Amino acid sequence: MFLTGPAVVKAVTGEDLSGEEIGGARMHSHHSGLAHLVADGEDGAIGLAWCVLSYLANSCWHEPTSAPARAAARMPHVPSEQRTVCDVHGVVDGVVDGGSFMERQPHFALNLAFGFARLEGRSAGIVTNQPLRLCGVLDAAAGAASAPLFSLGR
Repeated sequence: MFLTGPAVVKAVTGEDLSGEEIGGARMHSHHSGLAHLVADGEDGAIGLAWCVLSYLANSCWHEPTSAPARAAARMPHVPSEQRTVCDVHGVVDGVVDGGSFMERQPHFALNLAFGFARLEGRSAGIVTNQPLRLCGVLDAAAGAASAPLFSLGR
């Protein structure tokens, strides 16, 4: 997805870029934030779609399906020193069912970690600051990344 093609970019800037470099999945998942998840091929995309749908209800009149509860991957590591930062992914992995955290936009707005997970088998949304990036301060990219989350509720 791009406004102008490689030939125009070459004519204007002199850069020889491919369509993938200008508006491919990697560019939109890392820089613009338009792509939330990226898959390798059709089978990978179908698998990702099924995984996302497994966290959601069939309609607004139904509860999301639950899965068998699994033990957390490990105990959450939270530093005892107040001024020490930690990777929030370790905390999330230590709280949710093992292996259930499916992060959306893992390459964009790295100061925010959000996605779907399961707690005792039930679907949950996770939204948290990532203190390892920008000290966890939310910027415009994090605001743009999290905006669709607030329209999911019923």
